Parts: sequence; C-alpha cells; structure tokens
Amino acid sequence: MAYDHGSRDLGLSNPLRLEGLLRAIASGLIALVGAWVLLRVFGDLGRHPLQAWVNAGAGLALLLWGLKGLAGGLQSTLRFFVGRSVPVSLARNLNPSEARNAEAEAPHTAYAARDLEAMLMGRKNPTLGEPVGVLAQLLHSLWPRLIGLPWALRNMAQDLAGLIADSLIAVLCAALAAGVARSGLMGAAGQVLAPLLSIILLVYLLALWLSRSSDLARTTTVLQPSRSLASLLWVPALALLAPAALVWVYGGLGAAARAQLQTFSAALGQLNAGGLLAMLFIAGTVVCAITVLLLRERLRGVDAQTEVSEHRSHLQEAVHPGDIFIHLENQVLANRRYRDIPNRIYQSLEPELSDASQGKGSFRGQLLAETQPAWAPLSLSPATRQLRLLGSGVGLALTVLAALCLAWLAGAVGPLADHLRNPVEGRPLALQSELSNLFQLACLGLGLLALGQVLVRATHVFWAEMTFDSLLLWVRAEGTWTESRLSTGMALHDSTRSENVVVRASISPWILCARLVTSTQASSGTNNLEQPRLVLALHPTPDELGGIVDEISHFLRQRENLAGIVNAGDLGQAHTLHQINQHSRHGGTSPHDDAAAARLPRTSDAPGSTGDAGLNGARFHPDDDIR
Repeated sequence: MAYDHGSRDLGLSNPLRLEGLLRAIASGLIALVGAWVLLRVFGDLGRHPLQAWVNAGAGLALLLWGLKGLAGGLQSTLRFFVGRSVPVSLARNLNPSEARNAEAEAPHTAYAARDLEAMLMGRKNPTLGEPVGVLAQLLHSLWPRLIGLPWALRNMAQDLAGLIADSLIAVLCAALAAGVARSGLMGAAGQVLAPLLSIILLVYLLALWLSRSSDLARTTTVLQPSRSLASLLWVPALALLAPAALVWVYGGLGAAARAQLQTFSAALGQLNAGGLLAMLFIAGTVVCAITVLLLRERLRGVDAQTEVSEHRSHLQEAVHPGDIFIHLENQVLANRRYRDIPNRIYQSLEPELSDASQGKGSFRGQLLAETQPAWAPLSLSPATRQLRLLGSGVGLALTVLAALCLAWLAGAVGPLADHLRNPVEGRPLALQSELSNLFQLACLGLGLLALGQVLVRATHVFWAEMTFDSLLLWVRAEGTWTESRLSTGMALHDSTRSENVVVRASISPWILCARLVTSTQASSGTNNLEQPRLVLALHPTPDELGGIVDEISHFLRQRENLAGIVNAGDLGQAHTLHQINQHSRHGGTSPHDDAAAARLPRTSDAPGSTGDAGLNGARFHPDDDIR
C-alpha cells in the first residue's frame, strides 16, 4: 500500500520496538562472536591452515547471521511509517477516492462483501472457524476460548501442541524400544543396539524442533489444520517394527561384523546422549511453559461476541428515493468518518429506480460501509507484558548460546586434526573422546538454536498483534413511488403561483450496524500493516443506530415540497404585481385600493399626460386584469 501522508496521523505506535531492541542486542552479540572467531584466523594461518579455514568459514557465517539480525532488529526500533490508508480493508474497497490503494490491498483482504453482509444478517463470525484435526479439536476442547483468537495465535498454538505431541510420542516409543532391548527379548542384539536408540532419539528430536520452528512464523492468510491422527501414529508404528528389523539384521551379520558393531556400540555409550536429552528436556519445558502462560493470559481478553443493532420500519414520505441515498452517503456516513478519512465502501450505493407506468414505479438500494478503523490497543495485564519480555529474552539468550557453541565447535577442529595427523600411543581413545565432544557440542548447539527460535517466533506473535475498532453499517431500502402535481397560489385574479411535481414514496428501510473488533499482525519495514485484518467480535451499537435514524428522520421532516420565492428582487416584483391586480379588480374605489394606487408610480405631471395615468403612462380600467 502507498504511504499516504497527512497532517493528522492515526496515532499508531510501533508495537515491535522493544522486541526489536532485544533482537538487535542479541544479534550484535552474535556478530561480536563471529568477529572474535575471524580474529583467530590470523593466529592459525601459520601453524594450522585447516583450523584457519574452519574459523574463517564459521566466523563469516556468525558475522553475517549477526549483522542480518542486527539490521532487522534496528529496523523494528525505527519509526512506524503508516499513512492514512492503513490497515487493510476487510473486503475490496469500492470507494472511488481509494481506487489506487484498493488495487494494492486486494490480495490481502480476508473477506468478500457478501461475507460481511452474512455476518450482520446472521449474527455469526466465520473467522472463528471450526478446528480441523484431532489434535486441534483436543486443544480447543481443553481451552474452548481458543477459538476466539486470531489465526496467527491459533496456528501457533496448534503447531506448538503438535510439536509437543510428536516429541512425547517419540520419547515414549524410544523408551518402549529401549525397554524391550534391555529386557532380553531381543537377545544379544538388544544389548548391542540399546545405545543406538538414544542417539536416534536425540537426532530425531533435533531435526523435529529445527524443522518445526519455521512453522511458527507462518503467515495468517488461512487457518491451518492441525496434525491428523495418521501423522501421529507413524512414529509408534516405526518404534514397534524397528526392534524386530534390527534383530533380523543383526542375526544376518557375521562374527567380524558383530564384533565391530559391539565396539561401535560401546563408543556410542560414551556420548552421554541421555544427559543431552535431559538438558534439552528441561530447556524445552521452560520454552513451552512460557508460551502456554502467554496463551492463557491472552485468552482472558477473548470476547467472541456476535451481536448487532437492527432497525426496521415503514415510512410514507414526500421525497424522491434518490435523495434518501444521497443524504445517507454525503451526510450520515460522512459525519462518522474517523479523522476525516474516507469510509471503506464494500457494496456501492447505486439505487435502482424502475418505472412501472407513467408517474409510478419502484426502487431498491443497498449499502455496506465501514468507517476508518481506529487503533484500540489491547489492555494487557502486567503478567502478559512480563511474560512476553521474558519469552523474547530467554529465546534470544538461547540463540546466543547456540552461536557460542558453534564458535567452540569450530575451535575443536584443530585438536581433532592433530590426533588424525600425528599418531601417538592411545590415539584411538583420544580420537574417540574428541569425536564424542564434537558430537555433544554440535547437538547442544542445534538444540539450543531450535529451542531459542521456537520461543522467539512464538513470542513474536504476541508482540505483533494490533487490534482496531470500527463501525460496520449495512443499509437496504426498497419500496414504491408515485408522482403528483401540487399547485398553490391559484386565486382568481392572482398571477403568482407555484406548481410542483411531488414524489410520494413508500419506503421500507432496514439498517444493521455493529462495532467491530478486528486484529492484524504488524511487521517491520515498508509493508508493516499489509496483513489480513480479521473480525474477532461484533458488538451492538444502539446509540449509534439511534443517531443514524434520527439524522434521517430530521432530513425527511425538514424537506420543502413547494417552490417559493427566496430572492428579494423577485419577491418585490411579485408584491408589485399583486398590488396592481388588487387595484384592477376593485376599480380603485376602496380605501385600501386607493392607498395601494397611491404608492404606484404616477405620470400625471409629465408633459402630455392625460387624466389618471397608470404604470408607465397607461391608464387603468376597472375591467383590466394585469398579469
């Protein structure tokens, strides 16, 4: 959308400023870590070329990562540039003055005009759609008010619930498989393959959390379905089939292969995968607890009301139907503009008038409009503000720790290369220890990165939410009309009269209006409010509806159906003609007529005049009728 500058702004403040500051600080620390790793390159060039190259690659990656996050964080702290056309309209805006912005925001509108009309008419809100999927239905059953949240929050809650469910299922299946392996049911293969199960579980959980962390930042254009039951059951099925497959594979190996597998299994036992799993489980519990507490606090403010104010009546008025619609658009709606910003028109006001026969016909017109949305910030509790700040801080701290692990991992390549290049006594044990340390460090870094990104992206949804308040008005008027002629001032000797064609209309108006609470997600950069705006609640507005009806009634009562003389010059001429007619009708014999005649221009004293001259020297006769 274009930036439409005006001297009267909308009073919008940047909701992402504090989050952007925290992100800039964390990204700056990551950039410093990358610069420190790059500085180590100069010391390793002569003695450790491989270590120097590894440090160069890791340092450059960390530096670019930090600088990118620093730029994004600083951008979030800058001024929130919004014009007088934000946020996005609910449906396509048909207002002629907003044609340019309507084209730009059309892909981001969440509704059609008929959807908004159905909301008002049916007292319903299709935005609060039914949850799809077993997990989503379970989640909404535990928290019924979750259905009243915007799509971004609902998607985030469902994604996080699916992530937790997949993790718990994987842990339970791994525990079941390990129990079967150590119970002796798998024979000798169980003792060999038991350490491998913990490594598989660790790698699976890391891959799961890393892949799902990006899902939490999905756009809010649709309400995403949750995980299906089939997608949740493939892990238990695999866990039940894997031990049998491993026993079959182990039984087909030769003695030498079995000996090597036993040696490898003993080496895997030293990796301390259980300790890493316990550490990541504690950190994951903290991440989930903060997010769940934020959701619970946000649910306290959910108000999924769908009530509408309604007015229906029948009128018999001497008014042209087109005048009603013109007054409705140019006066009633214009009086309700917010900071003189044009209203959003979703159904244009084009009344249809049809002539059934001469002097009579029918009409119908309909209008759907929304006033400019006014920013109405959520009343956040102190707990919500603290949890939101804590979530972003903890998530960014975990991300910085992950960057430190990467830097530490890059520094461990040199000792490993020394063990590989310089054979010494006890080399296998030392090499095994180095590989174990590298594996643990890599898993720890990836785990911290996954947990940190999940928490940062989940918390960002709460920072970016912006709510607005607006009036949605739907008007439909239909009926019939007839024409008749009305003449006044038709005295026998009177020449001043008014002839009027009066339209008599039988009108059946239907008015629905509601105060909308809408929500959208803000972002940083140029298109900061170009996300779909969703209707969360419809509140009745009896006072606003009463004011609209009173304005229309006042307009109908103040109308004038007779054409009169309002110009002073025309009024004077009509008065003069009336006096002349009065004199001519009575022959000037009455005192009133004599007085009137005395005020007329006289030309008796002019040369060539004869007798009692009338106007411009003409003599009046009692039988004359001057028009």
